[in-house]
Amino acid sequence: MKNHPIRYWAPAILWGLIVLILSTLPGEDLPKLEWADLFRVDKIVHTTFYSGFVFLLLWGYFKTRGGVPPFAAAILFCSLFGASMEVIQKYFIIGRSFEWLDICANIFGSLLGGLVFWLYYRKKALRFVV
Repeated sequence: MKNHPIRYWAPAILWGLIVLILSTLPGEDLPKLEWADLFRVDKIVHTTFYSGFVFLLLWGYFKTRGGVPPFAAAILFCSLFGASMEVIQKYFIIGRSFEWLDICANIFGSLLGGLVFWLYYRKKALRFVV
């Protein structure tokens, strides 16, 4: 049971659930940060959430299946997940709204997570070649 594949997928699953829960909280339940608009902290949060999501999905794949991870599929999945969360917020979550810039931050984060994992993967792959 020590090397069960779920142990490699669990971080991505848990991270996705955290993103889902935080994305569907009603607006009044979110902390009010007046200074946040100055630095666009929410865009950094979106970028961080989605870069982590892609990285963890690719890590789970790499650890359980080996070989070249499906970078494009992970980036596309997380980008679509992020866009879906914005639509859900607009139509189903009280006090939340749809923002194109949030979708852009989600996509950027997904790409960033893919890039960071690619750098990690490349380093690991080079160790096996040398």
